[in-house]
Amino acid sequence: TIEKRFAIGSIVVGTVNSFFEVGYISCVMIVSYLGSKGRVPLWISCGLIAMSCGAFLFSTPQFLFTYTNPFSSGKNEHLCPEDLASNQTSVSPASCNTQTDGAYHFLPIFLCAQFLIGAGSSPILTLAPPFVDDHVPPSKAPGMIASIYAAAALGPVFGYALGALMLQTPMDLWSQNKVIDPSSTPTSPDWIGAWWVGYIVLGTGIFLGASILLMFPRTLRSSFTPYK
Repeated sequence: TIEKRFAIGSIVVGTVNSFFEVGYISCVMIVSYLGSKGRVPLWISCGLIAMSCGAFLFSTPQFLFTYTNPFSSGKNEHLCPEDLASNQTSVSPASCNTQTDGAYHFLPIFLCAQFLIGAGSSPILTLAPPFVDDHVPPSKAPGMIASIYAAAALGPVFGYALGALMLQTPMDLWSQNKVIDPSSTPTSPDWIGAWWVGYIVLGTGIFLGASILLMFPRTLRSSFTPYK
């Protein structure tokens, strides 16, 4: 859907997705060192806030960059037809709808958003398990730590399910300027789903979780003795 919305290829989408790992790798060692010496819930909360900002930022190109439906003129292809024999396009470049005016201006926003999401996830996966291990009995720690990693594994499953649900809704459902034909369905070639809604929903949920963690103390007991 993003490829169709912004007229980009799979290489660009792969580059955007890779910046999650760039953000995580860039911050994980620093966060692990500094976070272990500070207030762990605060560090995790800051990471969640960074992820929330990244999710909101990822949806902003939908509102900053306009979309022109290439099928509105009756054509059935996004690309200009090319004469392979003469190595020239069979129509004038002016008549091709290639969206070159704002090409890739949105890319830095996507890259920064993915970097923030990756950087924000680093304290969750590195500081949360030791924090749990230090504050619960040994008999309960393995199950709680396992639940953290299980939630990390099930998170993408929930995200894909939410994305699939949102893609059944047209991109401009709440917009006054409709660019998707009202008679179109999810199987129509000009259909673009509301890909941005999921990021706003998840960003809001993450921010609420971060607000709760901000109220956690450095330790969960006034006279704390770690379980060994």
